[in-house]
Amino acid sequence: GQIMYHRVYVGDVTYTTIPEEVNESSNIYAIDTIEGDMEACLRTYGVAIVGGTDLFVMPDVSDVYVEFVLVPDYGYQVTDIITNETESLLNEFNPIEQISTYKFKYITNTNVHFNVMFSETEDIINVGSGNTNIRGGAISGGENIIDTGNLQMDVDEVDKNTVSNIIKEEVGDFDAIFLNIDLNQIVSKGAGRGNWTTPLTELENEVTISLDVAGYDSNNIYYIIREHDGTCDRLEATYNTTTGKLEFATDKFSTYAIVSEEFNNTNPSTNDLAADLDDTVSKLIDSILSDDDKEAMQNGDSVSVYLEVNDISATVSESDKNLIAEVKGDATVGLYLDIDLFKDVNGTETQITETNGAVTISLTLPSSLLNTNPAVTRTYQVVRIHNGVATVIPATFANGKITFETDEFSTYAIIYTDTQNTGGNTGSGNTGSGNTGGGNTGSGSAGDGSNDNVKDVVPKTGDASNAYVWFMLALVSGIGALYFGKKGLVLKKEN
Repeated sequence: GQIMYHRVYVGDVTYTTIPEEVNESSNIYAIDTIEGDMEACLRTYGVAIVGGTDLFVMPDVSDVYVEFVLVPDYGYQVTDIITNETESLLNEFNPIEQISTYKFKYITNTNVHFNVMFSETEDIINVGSGNTNIRGGAISGGENIIDTGNLQMDVDEVDKNTVSNIIKEEVGDFDAIFLNIDLNQIVSKGAGRGNWTTPLTELENEVTISLDVAGYDSNNIYYIIREHDGTCDRLEATYNTTTGKLEFATDKFSTYAIVSEEFNNTNPSTNDLAADLDDTVSKLIDSILSDDDKEAMQNGDSVSVYLEVNDISATVSESDKNLIAEVKGDATVGLYLDIDLFKDVNGTETQITETNGAVTISLTLPSSLLNTNPAVTRTYQVVRIHNGVATVIPATFANGKITFETDEFSTYAIIYTDTQNTGGNTGSGNTGSGNTGGGNTGSGSAGDGSNDNVKDVVPKTGDASNAYVWFMLALVSGIGALYFGKKGLVLKKEN
């Protein structure tokens, strides 16, 4: 933090470091601009200014006050002001209206050293006692919006009937939790005297809010509707089923609604292999849907995506077989498949042959492709043929499923390689591509196939004791210091 002073009051004369306050006719003088002989200055003003920074007050001058500005960095607060006798002076520093500013009365003929203690503190999250859905929260990014003190965020659930029709209409018929979220900057006055509080309603930079809403369904889609000054905005949100945290970024604070939408699994039951789009809903939206599709979702239209997987081993073309044979090496072809991706927007079905980004597919293998020989390790891969090009894609195996990533849809082959175990492995030998069913295996690989976040449909949305000791203590602990000399008050402006 920093220690600064703005004004010194000596009797009815004020000395200030603030140029715009200087007005000699009203006995307000600029500390940094007083000129002339020191003795004359002392006789005239009872004050000497040396070097423009040191202020000496004559011992026989009474009623000397100094306004100190004690500015903690972000994430810190003033917690004490300690004298060289290790006694606290904080109660004698009286906070005034201006943030971080204290008025202190100097007692003449007194030699006082004191140090300001800046202590690290956390941002404060207050969750209303009447909340039934929000159990806690956190905020990050405060260093980008305030320079001093801490943030305080208040989160209170409110009844739907108490919010404006504007946000209710935007939410529509979907399930929602309505919240008032307020943000303040707080700078402690110390000694249990409360805080200087500054409301923050609009920020220059966004902060990230995390709310504990444990118990949400991982298969739902969640987003935020924020109403501020009569305007609603849709904010993307992510939900972590492991931590139970819902996160979103925002730069305005007023009324919020957490919207939850369910969606149905419309994966065709006629698929020859059970297939899942093993990604979060938000990733599916970004990878598959067009801007028009997203707008349709925001308007509440029904939007879904799904896979069709068919065994084409009996009908695959010779040209496709040859392309696969050229890249498979010594691997064995276990199955030829036609994997198609579709989207449905308000009943209009469209086949997708290429996506904006890779999506993750999990396929349940037929028993004929599972390894039952404990002396063998089986490694699976996938070959994709698209526009006459064959590409080998790594895959992982777990729980009877292979999982891989792709962004093109047409003809596929599941291939495998059996490797004789050299000892020690007495398991089933089913593995992924280069690993044993956990983690990514390279470019284009997917998870272990056991991810619980299985989603395959996009729903409709509304989207010291002496001076030396004290000086050394100040150096090693980063504490700013101010000193009173024997002849009077000496103020040092330090960083």
